[in-house]
Amino acid sequence: MPSLNTPLQAEPLTTWQETAARLGGLIFGVRDSDGIFWVLNDVPKIYDVTLEGETGARAWRDGDWMGRTWIRATRMSLNVGVRVPPDKPSLVNVAVDKIKNALPLRESDILRVRDYRDYPLGWQVRCEDKIQVKKHRVGASLEIPLVAASPFAHPVDWETGATVWDVYETGLPKKTGGLRIPVTVPFIIKSAVVAGELRFIVAGSARPLSQIIISGPVRNPVVRDAVAGWRVAVNLDIKEGERLVIDPAARTVELNGASRRGAISGGFPVIDVGEHLITWSADGYTPEARLKIRVAESYL
Repeated sequence: MPSLNTPLQAEPLTTWQETAARLGGLIFGVRDSDGIFWVLNDVPKIYDVTLEGETGARAWRDGDWMGRTWIRATRMSLNVGVRVPPDKPSLVNVAVDKIKNALPLRESDILRVRDYRDYPLGWQVRCEDKIQVKKHRVGASLEIPLVAASPFAHPVDWETGATVWDVYETGLPKKTGGLRIPVTVPFIIKSAVVAGELRFIVAGSARPLSQIIISGPVRNPVVRDAVAGWRVAVNLDIKEGERLVIDPAARTVELNGASRRGAISGGFPVIDVGEHLITWSADGYTPEARLKIRVAESYL
């Protein structure tokens, strides 16, 4: 008989259940080596979103920004079950206890759901309140209440839960200055890169996670998006080995971990769903300078 400390040895996903979920060491939607079916019944309210609007002038704190929208924590349920072989009814209690012991109670964990996709989506969740358990002779059903601080889901690695980023990178153009006329990118093309220019398309249904990373040596770089229409100038001399990170979602600018919010001008960049044509230039040409855009698709 397996013990609570025995890791789940799941067989590969089969047509028995095309949707799977993973929470910590638990996998639902598969059958393990002991013949137990770990059933995923439903994840209700996983896409429910509650928004709170905020309006009014905000120039005193954030500059001349529009009113923000705040998103409440999202409460969802993970409805699962276990089915054991008819000749091993004692495995029901073992399986239920394994689920209880693996739930994220005091610390959050990544809930991964693979629903007819090539990659799973992930939510940062924590278990709250009491779970409901209904047992019968060869199985059990459980309703597990979860809370996610953010309703946005991002592509994650099925094994680790780590966010999967699309990364686009280029160096400086040998001739700085000037802006090329944008050319519409066919949607069959994910991205294209030439010196000083990045063309890519962001998929998803909500604004993605994104980072704009500039690595030195480079002096006074300027980054533009010809499609979205924004331009951000960085008044810094970034040395070799230094890295400037602009986070559009958090509205932070950091040079080697130290805030440099006052070093940018021209408005804050926005990486949104759709097509982008990013160009950049600087005072002088240094072949080692790099511009990197990291994007993680976001879904509601």
